Amino acid sequence: MPKAHIAYCPSTEEMTIVDAWFAKWSDELAFISDNHGCGCCFNFYFVEGPSAAIRELPKEMRAKERECWSRILDVPLRKRKRKSTIK
Repeated sequence: MPKAHIAYCPSTEEMTIVDAWFAKWSDELAFISDNHGCGCCFNFYFVEGPSAAIRELPKEMRAKERECWSRILDVPLRKRKRKSTIK
């Protein structure tokens, strides 16, 4: 099943959208994590469920795992260094 990382700010229109999405899809999701955000500024959930559910989630609320953990741990993202293939 596809996985998604959901990131949004509470007390905004985003919260209404995500709450409606959870209400519609929660019975179909194989996994819903606890909220890894602080709850006042950011909410982060890791979910696993049907492709249709993940596709229905607005793209701007889907976050990459590195972005979520960066916000949770309050550390800036670092660019990954690419290994050179030139010898």
